[in-house]
Amino acid sequence: MENKNLVWEFANKVRGRVPEEMVVEFVISFAYDYCNSNDLIPGNETELLNIAGESLERIPSDLKFDLENMFLDLSFDEIKGFVSSFLFIKQRFMDNSNDNLLALASELLKLSNGDSLFDLGSGLGGFLIGTLNLAQERSIELSALYGVEINYNQHALSKMVLEIFTFDSSVKSKINYANILTDKYELTYNKGFVYPPLGMKLMGNDLNYISIFKNIVLSTRNSVEWIFIDKLLNNLKGDDARAVALVTGRTLFSAVDRDYRNEILKSGMLEGIIELPQGIVDNTSIKLFLLIFSKNNKKVRLFDASMFSSKRKFNEPIKVDVKQIIDFYYGKDVAKKDISELTDLSNWIPSTALLTIDSPKNGVKLSEVAHVFTGSQYTVRNFQEALTDKKTGYKLLTSSDIQDGLIDASNLQSIDNKDSKLDKFALEYEDVIITSKSSKVKIAVIDFEPKDKIIVTGGMIIVRVDKSKLNPTFLKVFLESDQGQLLLKSIQKGIAIITINATELSNIIIPLPQLDVQYTLAKKYNRKLSSLMALKAEILKIEDEIKNFYYEEIEEVLS
Repeated sequence: MENKNLVWEFANKVRGRVPEEMVVEFVISFAYDYCNSNDLIPGNETELLNIAGESLERIPSDLKFDLENMFLDLSFDEIKGFVSSFLFIKQRFMDNSNDNLLALASELLKLSNGDSLFDLGSGLGGFLIGTLNLAQERSIELSALYGVEINYNQHALSKMVLEIFTFDSSVKSKINYANILTDKYELTYNKGFVYPPLGMKLMGNDLNYISIFKNIVLSTRNSVEWIFIDKLLNNLKGDDARAVALVTGRTLFSAVDRDYRNEILKSGMLEGIIELPQGIVDNTSIKLFLLIFSKNNKKVRLFDASMFSSKRKFNEPIKVDVKQIIDFYYGKDVAKKDISELTDLSNWIPSTALLTIDSPKNGVKLSEVAHVFTGSQYTVRNFQEALTDKKTGYKLLTSSDIQDGLIDASNLQSIDNKDSKLDKFALEYEDVIITSKSSKVKIAVIDFEPKDKIIVTGGMIIVRVDKSKLNPTFLKVFLESDQGQLLLKSIQKGIAIITINATELSNIIIPLPQLDVQYTLAKKYNRKLSSLMALKAEILKIEDEIKNFYYEEIEEVLS
């Protein structure tokens, strides 16, 4: 029976009988104990044998018997293949990741004979073993596999795995049990990898970490990914040194990390950024990016790899075409930006950084013709207890109140506001409202004279135009155009929830034709918008008639 079939056969046997999180631990512990008992590996780690024995005591005896009978029919290489497969069933190379991604990361490392490979936060050793297998398939002889792991159980299991996979080769292996962020570990290597935990946040105010750039101190305010990357790069040595980091989008646009990002640029260590398709990692829709590091880079390669990926199938991760991605990334057609170009950008996500935006004719900065500011810091939740049906003179505007670019003032919720400080966020006639924290950017003009003080919730930007220079509806028309949308996208942060900063919005360049031209365009736009709303209302009426058509007609026939 093929090794793959054996894996799934045994996986079905343990399902429901062994806690899911213990299955891989059971397989590794049994394999380590079996290989020692049958003299397949030296077995000089008494502590590891004791840990393996303790794990096996918690497993039903018939499952151990079945696995032993299975192993008796397998060669040592087949046993290693069995263990490797289990690493990828649940721990798909990096805590539920896509084994297809392993091949891509390994290719970007450009493995060669004599390389020493390091994984910062090595878990069960899945990346190290997967890369070792790929190297051996290509007759590449690595010299060492290193890792650091803070979880004691995973540290012990990964040492078992590495002993099984490396004892009969010249590859050295060492997994340090240490706190990744605060402990020092004396390891040097020329190839490195890191995949920081998704969503990890550091707590407290005491962590101040002096980075490899002595003028930059990283703290809890910074993205954790950059702290991990800094630790990875610290001991990366050699002229052929290369490293790969798998990170979230926040790493590429967070304002607090901008100084560190610029230092990375100036150092020449950043070789490229690859944007991966959404859904490439199991159990999360968070969009991820590969950062590639090497030495003496004058330009940075930027590449959106979504075009080289499969469509998502039910309950399966998206696959990427590794060969096509590698060929394009190193090919002549890949986009490159020099250090000065990238330094000027606040967002390094390739699909955003590579936007081509034509400067509008007669363009001016928005700040020259309008006051741009953020609304109140309060969200809808903060106003929940203040909502009322009584007339109070105050009303609340939320993003959901903007539909099809219009605001229905009659449907705004009244609030019992006792905080006069909110008055400065009250909307005025012909203010332009732009949602700054939402899944979709909405734009509307206050086209009515407010009878109440309308307070906007957090996550909205108010643009108060100088009406002697700029028509508010003209601004809305421009921002909703293809060119305007590209401008907004260029300053957007975030993937699922889009955020726009008021300062960056105020710095965009907008066209400024003669005021009478603006007013003429605005009138035409409003007429077309009125026609559209009338047609939509008619469609809704017809849809309702169709929905009730049977009952109305049958009543007429029966009456």
